[in-house]
Amino acid sequence: MTEGEGAGRRAITAVVVIAAVAIALFAATRARKGARRIAAAPGVVDVEADLATLPALPSPLGDRAFWIGGWVGPAAGDCDPVTWRTHAAAGLDVSMGPLEDRFRRADNVARLALLDSLRDADVRGHEASGVPFVFVRDDSLHPDETTRPGWEMRVRAVVRACGGSRSLAGYFLADEPRPADLASWAPAARLLRRLDPAHPAYVNFLPIPARDAADATARARWRADVTRAVTAGELALFTFDAYPFGAGDEQPHFLATLREAARVSHATARPFGVVLQWTGHAALRAVTAEEALYEATQALAHGASGITWFTYRTPNPDEEPWRWHGGAIAYDGTRTARFDTLAAINRRVRALAGARGARPMRAVHFGGGLPAGCVDLEDMRAMAAMVEISGVASVTGGPGTIGFTAPAVDGEVRYVLANRDRTRARTFTVTFAPPAPPRDFTLAPGDAVVFTARTAPPAPDPRTPSRSDRR
Repeated sequence: MTEGEGAGRRAITAVVVIAAVAIALFAATRARKGARRIAAAPGVVDVEADLATLPALPSPLGDRAFWIGGWVGPAAGDCDPVTWRTHAAAGLDVSMGPLEDRFRRADNVARLALLDSLRDADVRGHEASGVPFVFVRDDSLHPDETTRPGWEMRVRAVVRACGGSRSLAGYFLADEPRPADLASWAPAARLLRRLDPAHPAYVNFLPIPARDAADATARARWRADVTRAVTAGELALFTFDAYPFGAGDEQPHFLATLREAARVSHATARPFGVVLQWTGHAALRAVTAEEALYEATQALAHGASGITWFTYRTPNPDEEPWRWHGGAIAYDGTRTARFDTLAAINRRVRALAGARGARPMRAVHFGGGLPAGCVDLEDMRAMAAMVEISGVASVTGGPGTIGFTAPAVDGEVRYVLANRDRTRARTFTVTFAPPAPPRDFTLAPGDAVVFTARTAPPAPDPRTPSRSDRR
């Protein structure tokens, strides 16, 4: 089966509603005030029991609660409407950066003006807008701009030039800054937030190094560094990149960084996105459809509010040492065979994200199969903590990942169950506390399902008199 056929044959799985799951632990969880952390066994990432105290994460793109980006996007200076309609047809809401971007303000202004005109044409035609948003990067606003006199004036000039556009997603400020760089870019991020709160400053962070994924101290350091950066920069959102697929086995830093990014998101109440491997470059290969779907569903299960494919358009294949290959759009601007594959994956991911919603999630891996060096969460105490939070008694099958929310006010819990096997379909059995029956889900390689459970209201206290008793 080809990649396109494999992605295209995945039918959108309906949301499964499991009604009337009566479990006293839910009532106890809902009754708690404040945050509490349930201890896990040594070497196991703590499973937090404070999800119920967190609000739904805001969207950085208005009515698009879950967003999908393409990085890199159309070439700098390309103002052909067909180019941008094609970008949207791939299922992409956002262009993160143009191909061979020169960071020229004239290019940014022209691109925004074109997209605004296309958006207006859609409105006049009473059509849903098929026009992406864009993050702009300006040559007068570098990550270290605050080290040079007059930087505030230059930030204001960027906002004056671009801030009025209806197609602006935000301002691309820094890519993979080091923790030591925080003092130089954070003041610019804060000023951008004050000048244009509707359009966030965008910063993409490095992942946990693959060699440190199993090191609890290194993971805690990464989490602390990114939490500090998000807070100091007053960022409205953040992303990270972690590319797991090279010539050998999956690298562990993708899953490890996902878990830590979710915890940063919980601590800061900021949504996060993940830049996902798509195009081959250097030692990284172009991923298969199943691997790409796996990356996206893992992001969904961990609560990500957006994903970005790196790269949508193929950079120069002759560039050393990268030797780019395998984008959805070739370097010359034509569609490749992988365009339809990416579009099908994006449709699937968008359907799953719509069913999942925006509530914060925690994720637990089970069934083995984790990449070498990755922390194994298949631990009885960690699973027991998940039971207390979500009501899942056990999950068999796998390898898999299950993400879960805290119970909502009405008792609803949402789950994302994802198949971590990228080579074959797997059948999973989810068992709840009685009286709900177990449910079976057969998932294609890398695929996921969203389902919900609804808890029964707490039983009345028999010591509390009824109204008739008080007559």
